[in-house]
Amino acid sequence: MRSLIIALLLLFTCSSCAVNTNQNPGEPAQTEETMPVYFHRTTALPVITEKEAVIQKDDTWQLKTSQEGIPVYTREVAGSPILAYKANVILDVPIAKAITLFEDESQIHRWYFQCVHSELVEKKSPKEEIIYLVLHLPWPVAPRDFVFKRTRTEDPASGTISYTLTALPDRLPHVKGIIRVETIESVWQFKALPNGKTNFSFQQHTDPVGSIPPSIVNKLAVQTPFNSLKNFRDLVSEKKA
Repeated sequence: MRSLIIALLLLFTCSSCAVNTNQNPGEPAQTEETMPVYFHRTTALPVITEKEAVIQKDDTWQLKTSQEGIPVYTREVAGSPILAYKANVILDVPIAKAITLFEDESQIHRWYFQCVHSELVEKKSPKEEIIYLVLHLPWPVAPRDFVFKRTRTEDPASGTISYTLTALPDRLPHVKGIIRVETIESVWQFKALPNGKTNFSFQQHTDPVGSIPPSIVNKLAVQTPFNSLKNFRDLVSEKKA
């Protein structure tokens, strides 16, 4: 049933995909399967433990854009051609309101950039869940899916609530036509502000696997955090009304 739902969602989404106007007449359409393989799996990503679940701060981050109150930073990761990114936004709602939306897995596809399907696989405890997402990427790149564990931790001293994501690529059967993301290191944080607002930030680095040129992936290192946080802010504001 999951495979059928995803196939229908991707078919509907692909119906509005742009045509490749740079393709020469008579030339076969290029898909990800016909592209050179750029990487299968990057060097192991630096693991962020629950104890270290904070948005890392150092002088290696470079500001790439700052629009609509959402600054986005990137930095290089040793052994990987893919940039890590981080961003933050101020939400005009209390932290409890923001957490309620964030923890609703059925709503993730409404705010996470390029996500077309999201679902809860298993609730292991009140603070640990297994989640499944499908991303539709620009043609000719094949869709990607993620299976990951999301773990919640709280810092009583600062009031910060953090969520760490850890990939579980073999937790569910693979879906034909979709490439499974094998590694993801991600931290999402919420911190209550004195004025009843909330600071929402996250830092992430993933290995998309397959034949996507690093230049395309690194372009998403700006688009993904910016659009995801903007969409989340808009959605949580709607629910406030």
